[in-house]
Amino acid sequence: IVAAGLATAAEMAEWTAPLRATYDQVLRLHQMQWDGIWFRIVRNFFWSASAGRFDVVIGNPPFIRYQNFQEDHRTVAFRLMKHAGLRPTRLTNAWVPFLVASTLMLNPAGGRLAMVIPAELLQVGYAAELRRFLTNNFSKLTLFTFRKLVFDDIQQEVVLLLGERNGQNHTGIR
Repeated sequence: IVAAGLATAAEMAEWTAPLRATYDQVLRLHQMQWDGIWFRIVRNFFWSASAGRFDVVIGNPPFIRYQNFQEDHRTVAFRLMKHAGLRPTRLTNAWVPFLVASTLMLNPAGGRLAMVIPAELLQVGYAAELRRFLTNNFSKLTLFTFRKLVFDDIQQEVVLLLGERNGQNHTGIR
């Protein structure tokens, strides 16, 4: 993370304890055979966060409202957003820092991103800063919308966001 310029050594030293505590908690849950899929997801995220730049990032980040976003996790996520030049607020959902981190982890000369995210990206004022961030960080952005709800168990409209970097000019959202 430090080598990629996503955080300073001092920030990483400050984040180490909360990240380790989160990892240890998920590991305990896994050892109790409780929701083993989450252990694998978190383990893989921690590994990938330290692995450097990627050519492709694909995801469906968690949709967690600010008030339900665990404070120590929110603190780390918001620091990452501030490091990227964004100003998180009490309206910031957990999917936003995931999208920002995923963008920052992409290879700037040719990375691609695919994310399932809430349609609120297009609709709400507090996402305007994120929309600017995305248009500044991708050469091409494509959004796919859906006529019906995609996930039966949730009442959340989603879009599929595709981003491409080619190290050249930016064409905006289409």
